[in-house]
Amino acid sequence: MALKGEQTRKTVLDTAIELFGERGYGGCSLSQIAKQAGIVQSAVYHHFGTKDNLLTEALESHYPRSATRADIQAIHRGETTFSEEIVRVTVSNAADPHLVKFFSVMIGESLTEAHPAAAFFRERYSAVTSGMTDAIAHARGIADATKIKEIELLVRSTFGGMDGLQMQWLRDPGVDLVGGVRLLARMAAAEIDRIATS
Repeated sequence: MALKGEQTRKTVLDTAIELFGERGYGGCSLSQIAKQAGIVQSAVYHHFGTKDNLLTEALESHYPRSATRADIQAIHRGETTFSEEIVRVTVSNAADPHLVKFFSVMIGESLTEAHPAAAFFRERYSAVTSGMTDAIAHARGIADATKIKEIELLVRSTFGGMDGLQMQWLRDPGVDLVGGVRLLARMAAAEIDRIATS
């Protein structure tokens, strides 16, 4: 019985990600999500309670907010680099356009403070930016506050470039998302080297 419950949760989350990405948060209801998922609406309420809770779980299931994420910790330990990680994540994301569209639509919508994902994205960008900055600085032995500020700006700028490339790719699948992020990764690696050795 527990397996069936977990499968129902996964089906609802996958359906919500698809519909929120296609229609936006305000453009679909729990009843539409239930219908598309092939389940009764009461099952959605049972598993998630509210539409806001469903959105939060959909976001957190794919986009952790924590600075203790495995990728950040691997960079901190020197097992991988920031540049390698952003390419790895992009290759993974490119295999799931529904997830990328969901993320991109929610980022845009959450610019309004009343949106239920506003706090999530504010906290996520803050935690991931500071986590990546600290991990890069630690891995490269950078302790100077001015240099750490430069690393932080580099991380923010790289994330901004990645978000922009994702938007372009969603509008035109002919855009080379992975190639664009590889270019960003090379530029980031060169800038990190410059900061570390200057």
